Amino acid sequence: MPPENPGVDLSRNRLDVFSARIDQEINTAKRLIERRDAGEKIEDFDIRGDLYASAMELAPDARQDDIVTMRDILHLRGDENVVDLAAGGGFLTKKIRQWTKGDVIAVDPAHQQLQHLEKAVKGDVRIIVGSPDDHQTMEMIDDGSVDVVTSFGGLHHVSDQRAMMVEISRILKPKGRFVAGDVGGDTPLSRHFDEVTAVKSLTGHTAIWLSKERLEELVEGLGLNVRNVDDKVQKWVYDSEREMALFFRGLHAYDQPDEEILTDLKNVLGYEKRDGKVYLNWPMIFFEIIKE
Repeated sequence: MPPENPGVDLSRNRLDVFSARIDQEINTAKRLIERRDAGEKIEDFDIRGDLYASAMELAPDARQDDIVTMRDILHLRGDENVVDLAAGGGFLTKKIRQWTKGDVIAVDPAHQQLQHLEKAVKGDVRIIVGSPDDHQTMEMIDDGSVDVVTSFGGLHHVSDQRAMMVEISRILKPKGRFVAGDVGGDTPLSRHFDEVTAVKSLTGHTAIWLSKERLEELVEGLGLNVRNVDDKVQKWVYDSEREMALFFRGLHAYDQPDEEILTDLKNVLGYEKRDGKVYLNWPMIFFEIIKE
């Protein structure tokens, strides 16, 4: 039997569907920004939460390199209690739930992103709404009760990173670990955020970038020792340039044409096309900190 609709490019149709959906969510985000400008308190990632989720649904395997790297450096034994800070929509949290039978806690200030996580884990992760640098938020986690604290890609949004480290030291067990990946300062990725995202995202972008020196300053006197700090260029992988452009429209709430988004990515981060895929450079800093 011949296929239905012969000659129809199903991949193109799928991208058309996501393009229309992201357009609608961009318009919703603009309305939320108008409400915030009028005085309503709305977090950036509550404005962008649905857009972020759409990006991850569009290309769910694009960031597989990130998951593999975090799995390898976390090297969970299978029974640890883990706290994921700045968890967002649970990109890493959902994997951690699979990697350990211990308790898993996700902390983030954005209600909307955490709602996406809650739908995915169906009560199997404890969710705390609030910032990792806020003691009232973090005191919901008992002293010395956590084996591993982790985070991926969200620490640069924490405004008081020293206060966050105080809380991490408090909740970790002796010999407990803080293992994370984030954006390093003075790198192509930090320049991407500072020169492109900060200007072109609907919500802008502010950040405090990390480095080995900054980490050592942040943990001074807290009984935390910086052990391993490594730079690694991750590869984000897409089926086409158009898919990548749509992904970033959602991920970073861009309201620019695909061509402009692709030019920015090419000029600042660099990407290559081979074997029918698009490979985007995504350089990050990974580190491990041990509690004495």
